[in-house]
Amino acid sequence: MSLLDLLDHVCDIYRLEKPGQKENYGVPIEIPGKYSDAPIATDVLCHFEEVAQDVVQGEPQATIVQRMRVTFPAGTDVQLNDLVRWHDGENRDDYVEYRLQKPKSVRGHHIIVMALRSDDL
Repeated sequence: MSLLDLLDHVCDIYRLEKPGQKENYGVPIEIPGKYSDAPIATDVLCHFEEVAQDVVQGEPQATIVQRMRVTFPAGTDVQLNDLVRWHDGENRDDYVEYRLQKPKSVRGHHIIVMALRSDDL
């Protein structure tokens, strides 16, 4: 059994475009970047595994924070702060979005990335 047989999920990857800068009264201010409208990769094989899920009480409502471990095949183009949309492959309108942390290559065999999601309840 190979690693590709174990990758039972698919996702689309969106890249964070470079943030811009402007000056306000001579002070440089960084403008946050936005994600590309079109994915840089579609139907990428992967496997999502939940690591932790926390509910944080806040005002005016609670927030759920979910951390997932995502496994990709070696050579997949994933970077820090990429956005992934995890869907079932058939219905792209039903997805969950996660922001990726720093990818780690495991001996050139596969890539493991922590993914975060935070939503109001």
